[in-house]
Amino acid sequence: MSEKIDVSRQVGVGRDELWMPDHTLSYDIDRSYMLLEKLERVAGAVGDSICQAEIDQSLEFAENAVKQFTEYKKGGKVDERRGHTFLIPVTVSETEEAPGESYEEIKTALPMLHYVDAMTRHRTLLSLPPCEVGRYEPFEGSEVSGIAMYTPITAEIANQNDRRQALKIARNIVNETVDFAATYHGSDVVGLGGVIPAFTRFGKKIDVDVETTTGHAGTVRMIAETVDISKEVFNIDESNSLSLIGCGSIGSAFAEYMLESQPGTNLHVYDDDRDTQQRMVRKLRDMFGEERVVPADNIKQAIEASIVTVSAVIGSLAENEGYDEVDFYRRVLIDDSHPPSVSRNDIENRGGNVMWVIGDGAGIIKRLPVREDMPSVKFCGGKVALESDVWGCEAEVGALAATRAFGAINSPVTSEDVHAVGRAFKELSIGPSAPQSFGRLINPKVLSSK
Repeated sequence: MSEKIDVSRQVGVGRDELWMPDHTLSYDIDRSYMLLEKLERVAGAVGDSICQAEIDQSLEFAENAVKQFTEYKKGGKVDERRGHTFLIPVTVSETEEAPGESYEEIKTALPMLHYVDAMTRHRTLLSLPPCEVGRYEPFEGSEVSGIAMYTPITAEIANQNDRRQALKIARNIVNETVDFAATYHGSDVVGLGGVIPAFTRFGKKIDVDVETTTGHAGTVRMIAETVDISKEVFNIDESNSLSLIGCGSIGSAFAEYMLESQPGTNLHVYDDDRDTQQRMVRKLRDMFGEERVVPADNIKQAIEASIVTVSAVIGSLAENEGYDEVDFYRRVLIDDSHPPSVSRNDIENRGGNVMWVIGDGAGIIKRLPVREDMPSVKFCGGKVALESDVWGCEAEVGALAATRAFGAINSPVTSEDVHAVGRAFKELSIGPSAPQSFGRLINPKVLSSK
């Protein structure tokens, strides 16, 4: 079913107090129980329009989530400790129906909400407490498994509050989620997915006594390996240039690591925030020389300067002036943006290709579903092609928990951090996965034949 069922009027969204947005600083037991009432109303409204099994699964998952959170609030703990936790933010919006990246992370857990309108979905999820949405198999020689945990941060927190209050709310939600992971599930290592490092100043604003790691070093390492793999896959002649769109935390860390580890490569950089771009260019030129770092005036100039471009942004590249004129013919765009910054169909129709930055967990970092009858939940839309696939940030916390070969990272990533995580990845045989994007493998002949 591609069309959404608008049940907002039937269930009372917009007029019933139950559905009023509540961006309070804490989840309590009453708020969690509101989730069950909302889902019962939605189930009644969708009726026979969707499969009963998906309705039942949604209700059962929610009941278990509320049960665990209630036990946590009353001082309870699980019998089986979870050694590490990976936090998954779900940035749903009331108005955005979109390519689907914002809600996909928990679609397998609450499939009923996949079929309803954006406002009903968002207002329902506002009552979902932090909860377990997936598990990781114990590492070899250990009986302790890990978990993936939903962190209920929504886009509307920023839309409906000023910046200071939005940060306060988001940080409180993250702290409560981390405390839930540590106190109830027994985790002593927590990985921060997606935008969580930005909200928490790389974890420094998390006040729970556990190790937190940003995942940025694992991401940077995986980007670098994906760049190398792209040249092999698409038979790209060795080139001394690479382009980078985005000069934020990931982009700047990748730029420094790439320039340091590949002394023969020059970098063309662009960010629509020109001050951010200029600061990064000055820093990198001081470190590596002026000729190796070339600022671009616009997105077209940046992408067309190289065969391979890395995108590490928040938002769509199509919003940049001149994007429609970019020549993607025989070019590869490696997209590490969440949600994705480009459309695969658009790039392929223009003669290029898109690769995502995805690693192969090598059987070391292996997801399991919360229940045997439920698919495992996967970060960023669940759109990975192979069961063994993991994201770089996800691999970092798994590698830290498995090896303790590097320290938790809670500051801007350095090249030394990336090298340390890279050594742990090598020890565990974690490397890039098969070339893919949007859950589909890439046939390298597609690019070379155009």
